[in-house]
Amino acid sequence: MQNRVLFVDDDPVLRDLYSTVAPDLKERYEVFTASNGKEGVQLLNERSFDVVVSDLAMPGMDGVQFLGHVVRTQPDSARIIISGYLDRLKIAQCLFVGHRYFNKPCDLKALSTLLFRLASFREIVSNDKVRRVIGGLGSLPGPPETYIKLEEVLNSPYSSVNDVAAVVEQDLGVTAKLLQIVNSAQFGVARQIVSPTEAVQLVGVEVVRGLVLGLQAFSVYKSNPSKKAPPAELWDHSLRVALVARKLAQAHGLSHEACEKAFLGGLLHDIGKIVITANAAEEYTEVLTFARNYKVPMHEAELRRFGATHAQIGAYLLALWGIQDDVVQIVEHHHSLESFPERLDCAPLAMVHAAHTIEATADKPYPLNQPFLVKKGFEGIEKRIDIAAAA
Repeated sequence: MQNRVLFVDDDPVLRDLYSTVAPDLKERYEVFTASNGKEGVQLLNERSFDVVVSDLAMPGMDGVQFLGHVVRTQPDSARIIISGYLDRLKIAQCLFVGHRYFNKPCDLKALSTLLFRLASFREIVSNDKVRRVIGGLGSLPGPPETYIKLEEVLNSPYSSVNDVAAVVEQDLGVTAKLLQIVNSAQFGVARQIVSPTEAVQLVGVEVVRGLVLGLQAFSVYKSNPSKKAPPAELWDHSLRVALVARKLAQAHGLSHEACEKAFLGGLLHDIGKIVITANAAEEYTEVLTFARNYKVPMHEAELRRFGATHAQIGAYLLALWGIQDDVVQIVEHHHSLESFPERLDCAPLAMVHAAHTIEATADKPYPLNQPFLVKKGFEGIEKRIDIAAAA
């Protein structure tokens, strides 16, 4: 079945421009356009869309209102915003109803690349329940301590941007949303940003404060009591893997950028579990029971139940948010190292894999993939693991 994409913009010139994208996408998408939110709602009533692309400043129903309607009626749709807003806090607020932000004039090549990527992922993540879970999630749940910690730092006369970043990078949800904002909106930076510290420097402290408050307000378990909060150990595990992965990367003499990718890949590697736990708690309990009773790895049990693993689900969400492709690939392949793209540097992935081994427990073992590590030149990494574990 062919995917569908809906472009909503009151400017006829831009609607024609978006229609020109169709020849490149015709093998993957059927393209529709609407001149305003009301017309867009009518099209939504007639058919389902895999991707909805909307302007913000439109007469009548504006883009935020329209995308809010999309969230309620077709939560499995990917929601992309294209607008001329320059206010960074406004952009951050918009991304609570959208997954990705492009500045006007839009880079059509970048937009086409994203649409192709989403189509490929949606073929992997084909289970309707999983697609609704991913599409309907405006922001990740965050631990309530984050805002308190941030306020303590901001109220101290001795704190710095680095202190703010240190709080941010301990929170998986805030880190992911912050990087989504800084990379989606570009902020005048020509390269992808992977460091939380650099992201804080670029967006500013007030945007970070607003972001954390927004995450609190949009907390899925505050707005809907049926949502289940992810277990605290899942947050702790992700942070420990991230810190050990960065240590290992530094011990191997990797570049600063590679070390940051290892950290971010480790921090986000289980983001798919958080998505499923918060939004499909009953189904995930069944997966846990199946894995335990039949002694199969969790990702294999997930594949049986959902048709996709938490790694694939997490990668889909991060790709939608505009997280750097190298990091998305680390998340997607942290259980399937052999399928990691040859074109990419696998060193950060190897560090995340090794860090995961350190954090394994007796009831959840995670053995090293020695053939892969030897093939990629990381033979003997277990010696470094001992050092990192003791540090």
